[in-house]
Amino acid sequence: MELCRRLTSLPPPHHRHRARCLAGSSSSPPPQHAEDRISALPDDMLLVVLARLGCASAAARTAILSRRWGRLWTRLTKATFRDVQLGALEAALASLGPEARLLDICPAGEDDVASDSVSSVLRAAARLLPVELVFTLPQDIIRALDDGDQEQLQLPHFHRATSMELDTPLYMALPPAGEFPALERLCISRWYGVDFAALILRCPRLRVLRARCFGNVPSIKIHSASLEELVLDKFVVVRRQLDDDGACHIDIVAPGLKQLTVSFTARTLHYSVSISAPMLHNLSWHCWYSPKDFAVGAFWYVMRLWLTTTTKTTETRPPAASLGVLANDNSLSMEIYVHRSPMMDAHGNFAREIEKLPVADFTILVLYLKLMDQTHVFGPMVTHLLATNQIRTSTRKLKVVLDRWSKQVNEACPRDCPCDDEPNKLWRTKTISFPSLEEVEIEGFQGLDDDLDFLKRIFQCAPTLKTMTVKLLDNVTPNDHGRREIDNTFKKYPFVKCYVTSVFG
Repeated sequence: MELCRRLTSLPPPHHRHRARCLAGSSSSPPPQHAEDRISALPDDMLLVVLARLGCASAAARTAILSRRWGRLWTRLTKATFRDVQLGALEAALASLGPEARLLDICPAGEDDVASDSVSSVLRAAARLLPVELVFTLPQDIIRALDDGDQEQLQLPHFHRATSMELDTPLYMALPPAGEFPALERLCISRWYGVDFAALILRCPRLRVLRARCFGNVPSIKIHSASLEELVLDKFVVVRRQLDDDGACHIDIVAPGLKQLTVSFTARTLHYSVSISAPMLHNLSWHCWYSPKDFAVGAFWYVMRLWLTTTTKTTETRPPAASLGVLANDNSLSMEIYVHRSPMMDAHGNFAREIEKLPVADFTILVLYLKLMDQTHVFGPMVTHLLATNQIRTSTRKLKVVLDRWSKQVNEACPRDCPCDDEPNKLWRTKTISFPSLEEVEIEGFQGLDDDLDFLKRIFQCAPTLKTMTVKLLDNVTPNDHGRREIDNTFKKYPFVKCYVTSVFG
């Protein structure tokens, strides 16, 4: 009877659940047949879950969850493989279905690998007909292939690919025949020995080509009617041995090209540049030179030169123009070093080298002069640069940065130094005009005789000068002779806005 009273006095079910929670009784065994709500989701939603894993290998391991998950990963539209051995990678690619539109592959590093294994993986990827391909070889595989006597990698056809990114620091051969008919964007890195002329012929719809670190090149030939953006980054120009003239040729013909970026190291000055791109409006050109190759006079040499412009084509162009008429500013910058003694073997020619640049008019000229503790007179050299036809007639703004290695310099150069001999002294008196120069800035000014002579010469030769700014080193005081000479010079040209500041503000 007591038991019956207890049973009849039990609280309702929801109160019993609340009582268990309050009592901390959370260790009740789960139901024997709990519903698998994740597996009950539709396939499309499960594929979204697998895609969020970001790795096809991790997605494949979900096969342990249930039979339904076993082959689901093979239907991914984006398959990313990281650190998978080449053999397993080839098998995994063979398991993927036709839904795979994007393949992103970076195999695991291996010490013992053959080029055939890498080519086989590429062929397995090509059979899937991806729309986008990213293929990267790790350094371990690169070292293994470099150490052995390996054949070239073979790049198969990717008939449906519109975008490809290949980072393969090896020599890779194009297919014997056929095209990449859908390819619009190609990025290649460290593809040594690439034949651009043959590559472009295989890509009739290519709009964007970006190539970087592709080694020494005897010549570059890119003729494309579809190309709109071209990047050639970090390559080395070397002298040809087979041609009669031995010169390296950079030959670009692209009537629809709008953006061009070129960055290279010139191991020789025996090269030519020919660019025909009437629609070009964004240009970046960067060149490094071997020490003392690109000489400017007997004591100065250019180590780095770069040209930038973000210009727009005008509506009217001369019909024979090889480049678009550039409406905005073209900025030419040079990093120039001084040599202590005359460079008898210097064989560079400044005017000839400037003529190779794809732009003829430079509205902004920036010179970074790397001066030593006891340096040579820089006035003759800078005046010579300014007198070059392409610079003299078009430069509106000049900036000269005097980068002195030591602030304790009392003389520009030793007495009787050949850098300021009788022929060079003519720069102070020779009749010359910079008719377009309107703005000048000199940074690192110390008030030495050479500094002051150059300052005065600019005033004398620039009839349209509007603004002069001199930035002094912090060790120059108001009572210094050089500082007083600056003020006296400024007073002679009241129609020019003159400013004196410190380098540090």
